[in-house]
Amino acid sequence: PAVRGDRFSEDIFSLAVFLLHERQHASAWEHYLAMLPRTYSNPVFWGDAESRLLPQTLQARRQQQLATLDTYFSRLEQLRTHEQSSCSCTCTQQQPLSQHEQPSGDQPARARRWLAEVTRSDFAWAWYSVSTRCVLYEPEHGRQSVALAGLLDMLNHSVHVDVAAGYNQLTRSFEIRSQNAYERGDQVFISYGQHDSDFLLLEYGFVAEDNPYDVYPISLQDLLFTSNVCKRCVGWCEAHSHTALQISAKKFQWLKSHGLVDGLVLEVAQPSFNLLVCLRVLCAEGAADQVATWQRLLGGGALTCQQQEARAWCRLSAVLHAHALRLKAEIKLAEESEGEHADLVKALHRAHLRVVQSCVPANHE
Repeated sequence: PAVRGDRFSEDIFSLAVFLLHERQHASAWEHYLAMLPRTYSNPVFWGDAESRLLPQTLQARRQQQLATLDTYFSRLEQLRTHEQSSCSCTCTQQQPLSQHEQPSGDQPARARRWLAEVTRSDFAWAWYSVSTRCVLYEPEHGRQSVALAGLLDMLNHSVHVDVAAGYNQLTRSFEIRSQNAYERGDQVFISYGQHDSDFLLLEYGFVAEDNPYDVYPISLQDLLFTSNVCKRCVGWCEAHSHTALQISAKKFQWLKSHGLVDGLVLEVAQPSFNLLVCLRVLCAEGAADQVATWQRLLGGGALTCQQQEARAWCRLSAVLHAHALRLKAEIKLAEESEGEHADLVKALHRAHLRVVQSCVPANHE
């Protein structure tokens, strides 16, 4: 589930501290620890220069993840301070030990030294070793949590598999059942969930090709102020090609009350339902009962005025054209970059461009 601080961060923190402890000691988990990656490609591990090549929405989410890491590393430092304080108090209050009671070597010091030596970089590695690999686990009696499952976490993600996964209370094991056929020697894939490329990059450090769950955000400002550059439109649209849409306070409040101001997105091959409703409401004019017209659009219908419906699609085409140009420029910047993760940036922008181009109306291509 990766960094989901609102629900599982306490569990991830505990497992991260466990990994750090086991890495510093002779451990039954040494072979598992040895197979873990030494580094991760998630944007939280990138430098600031590379991170600025990401879309602003992802930059903001990266900052949130960095803040989560800082919060829990501070928790670790508090634990370290507590351990040092407890050690000092214990040493000053204890009576001298007899010769037979003395511990061998510096065992107590070694037991605490691992915590003192943990750096923020170490902690980030441990956190993402857990968050990128853990599975949901729900015991028969108790709350849902996360767990590490060796071998299982070696399976890679694919958007083209049909699997069912979960903890089997009868067999007391985590099971994955695939509906896909595999030949001997084939790589077996699982699904990490129906996630878009933004999520996969932030949480797992990769971008999936041809992801059917990709989305691309469109803002209300885009719909209002993008100049119409459609070359196929005639009549009304041509005459108003550079006119910003006007929005009254009443219309804005209605859109806001119905959740149609934020979270507008393009999906693969189609604008989202909310985006189309918002766009049509913006283009609706002149009705005697405006609210009734807007309410009807919530049912998924088109505008009854053909000119206004054409205006909506032309406006959408203009928005898509502007974003396609912007994304192509971002891809070029990434190609010119010498950053370690430039290929991931390019893959992300290309995934976004694919979504945008797939939504262009057929008569506006």
